[in-house]
Amino acid sequence: MSTVPAAAVVQLREALYSELGNVTEEIDAIVVTSRRARDDWSPAVARFDRTRALLDALGWNERDPERDVEVDLDRHRQVIVEALSEALEGEHYLMGEKGKRASRQRRNARARAATIEAFMDDADLERG
Repeated sequence: MSTVPAAAVVQLREALYSELGNVTEEIDAIVVTSRRARDDWSPAVARFDRTRALLDALGWNERDPERDVEVDLDRHRQVIVEALSEALEGEHYLMGEKGKRASRQRRNARARAATIEAFMDDADLERG
């Protein structure tokens, strides 16, 4: 078991919601082209199940105040790395936004990225 600090729980939960959206779109594409073999469902359904299981462990809703959460890194490592790596990519993109009005957005993205990176470093998670 490993502790996910409260600030990282917020970022991880948001990343997992995004992952659910991505896998749902993938499943939708499979449904639209229903002539595909059943094996095409397996990877998408497995990603959905991994994501759902971690959200079950974290809690689906934010708490006020948020709390640290214990998770089984061996069981959830893959989905944590996938979700947070994608989230970091988005934060790095936002950090590069130009213009005076984007300064707050850049600052917030830097803070979120720092939280994610610190958790991944502390948990010895390799970034994708």
